Amino acid sequence: MTKELYRNKFKELRKKIDINLFSTKIVDYLINSDIYKQSKNIMIYMPLRYEYNLIPITERSKDKLYYIPKCIDGNINICSYN
Repeated sequence: MTKELYRNKFKELRKKIDINLFSTKIVDYLINSDIYKQSKNIMIYMPLRYEYNLIPITERSKDKLYYIPKCIDGNINICSYN
């Protein structure tokens, strides 16, 4: 199976689930994990449609520094999200 077929398959599966519910559960899990508690710098991503949304984690833990990847002129830069 090609990468594109996998992407389409999992996109269709994500359309069938409650993304908001799972996003909340993932954020809860991450906040309670030891590695998250020990970390100061956290990289997240801006979700596209049908992707899990981790952005709410930035509002629940103000003592962390958050970063997102951003494509500028074909280069991936790491930008502050705070």
